Amino acid sequence: MSSDDPNKSIAKRQIARLIGSSDIPMYVLDEQDVLVYANERMLDCLNQLTECGASTIEPIGLDCSILADNAALRRSDSASDVTLRGLATKLAPPTLWDRASVHLGAWDAQFTRILIPLESNKEMVRNASPSSTLLALLVPERLADIYLHLRSSSTERTSLSAEAMAPELNSLWLAAGGSLKAHLFREQLEMASGFEGATFILGESCKEREEIAITIARSRASRQGVPFQAASFIRVDCHLMDHSLLESVLEAVDEVIRAFGARASLHLSRLDELPEELLLAIDRYLSSRPQLVTYATSRRALHEDRAPGSLWHRLWLRLSTLRIELPSVRERLEDFDPLLASWFQARQRGVEQGLRVRSDKTARHLVIASPAKEALLAYPWPGSYEELAMVMEACFQQAKGDEIQLSNLPIALRTSPSHFERPPAVEPLALDEVLEQVEKQLIMEALERCKGNRTAASKLLSISRARMIRRLQQWGLMPDSVSGEDEPDQDMPQFEEIPDE
Repeated sequence: MSSDDPNKSIAKRQIARLIGSSDIPMYVLDEQDVLVYANERMLDCLNQLTECGASTIEPIGLDCSILADNAALRRSDSASDVTLRGLATKLAPPTLWDRASVHLGAWDAQFTRILIPLESNKEMVRNASPSSTLLALLVPERLADIYLHLRSSSTERTSLSAEAMAPELNSLWLAAGGSLKAHLFREQLEMASGFEGATFILGESCKEREEIAITIARSRASRQGVPFQAASFIRVDCHLMDHSLLESVLEAVDEVIRAFGARASLHLSRLDELPEELLLAIDRYLSSRPQLVTYATSRRALHEDRAPGSLWHRLWLRLSTLRIELPSVRERLEDFDPLLASWFQARQRGVEQGLRVRSDKTARHLVIASPAKEALLAYPWPGSYEELAMVMEACFQQAKGDEIQLSNLPIALRTSPSHFERPPAVEPLALDEVLEQVEKQLIMEALERCKGNRTAASKLLSISRARMIRRLQQWGLMPDSVSGEDEPDQDMPQFEEIPDE
């Protein structure tokens, strides 16, 4: 919590005194989620969580990041290491929280945890990857209820956080991260969930792109207070359409409209691959049914490389009232750790809901060894999020214990050329030495061209004759007795002056 700003230092000392004297359990995590302080009341709570060797465990300095590659905690399965891993899990902030606003979450049956960033939101907006020191308070449920009531009645607008999003949107694991792209993506999702017009989703073709559309539809239904029914959501694979099939599909959409009314929605998947002869039929159908909520997914904008005024351009204007841009995995390498942690949590939710029964291992806190993480970061991910999810599922099934090793990665990923390509090492450059070598080379070439005449060589290089002589003396190429200003050039021909008669 050190700072060069004296005002910030004074404020942090005051916060430290407040924490130390408070009866409320409090602790502080720094920007890397390392536990840097806990008051006595908090230490008592932590001791209650530990079962073996509680008196010998020192939690200060514990790395609480979810994907921390903390070798010290993994050397053995001793009781203290297991206890510390449990404490780190308990103290860690939620993965899908952007650290830009206050967060409330359950701690246990007695306390609610409130996480407060100790940096201003204005400062965080300027950073590409917001992070801040966190103050955590454990308050009784009744106090948390009062805080929630005051917060909900406040008219002050706070920054959007993933926890403030609708539960349906919050389940999207690919929305995790603190980069600007991740923030923009979450903002677009939140706007789409409260929007009744057409929504266009741009990004690499993947199963997750299709899930975004149906997740937004669920969130819209939840905001309207009506149950979402899968039968009200019709998905059309545009790349498979022909005239007869499209006609049958649109008749089915009309049946859905008659059955569900304003709750009916149409999803045009891979719209950029729709045969061009079907454009007019799609455009006429959508223009005649303005009440139909429409989603479209595409790898690129429909009007790219199209003539202005074409049907492609017209359809793009109709459907792109709200656009959601899904960045590729390669564009979000700074979000890689949060993405993996969010995937682990999403998978664990599936296990708890009975959606996956292949393994009962806990995926939420699985650690990825450094060599495996380097290989994951070096891989180009041509299959984007869908490929990432499949690779992580395969790694999870192959992993033994609580760590994913390099050997657990698929062979195609481990043998990818990008994994072995490394940027060339940058050698240190001594600028003065390089410049001196260049100057020496130019002076010697000038002397050779002028047949050793230093005066002519200095004029050729546009430098003074004295400078050239100093350089030659410095390099040991002429005796120091020769003066650069007073001595005549020994190489110049000497002429005897003839007096006038």
